[in-house]
Amino acid sequence: MSIKEVEVTRDQYGYWTHPDYPTHWDENTTEEEVNKWFTDNGIASSTVFMEDEDEELCERYCMGEADASEWDPQKPTDDAFLLFITDTEDGCLAMFAIPSE
Repeated sequence: MSIKEVEVTRDQYGYWTHPDYPTHWDENTTEEEVNKWFTDNGIASSTVFMEDEDEELCERYCMGEADASEWDPQKPTDDAFLLFITDTEDGCLAMFAIPSE
């Protein structure tokens, strides 16, 4: 596996991206490119949404009364590690890497 767990230092709003996660991806990135990157790194992904873990915090977040720094997303497995925490049109989410090798 190429990508490894690193120390997470979230920004003032609670967001963070793993330094080895491709930041150049956009709406033109193909599913094949994404799948290849995950395969090449020997990981699968698991996405956790704030609203599924903490409805009250999510409601305050959506109203602009809270930010992601108040959320501590739970790892889906013991060996999972964080890839990013971000805001999307579907809400605040965290993506974890799960080693597949």
